[in-house]
Amino acid sequence: MINDINTGDKDALWELIQRFKPLINKYKRKLGYDGAEEDIILWLVKTVKKYKKGEKNDKF
Repeated sequence: MINDINTGDKDALWELIQRFKPLINKYKRKLGYDGAEEDIILWLVKTVKKYKKGEKNDKF
């Protein structure tokens, strides 16, 4: 999945966001400010893009 996201696969990115949606919602409520959900999603995408092809942690 990470390799697909890093090559620009929007469906893989959408799947990742949906997979983490319950956790995103939990922390969105805890942070409690407008735009928290977007900030969390942006952090998630940036973090995933740091992984390189072929690393052992290539599955979620």
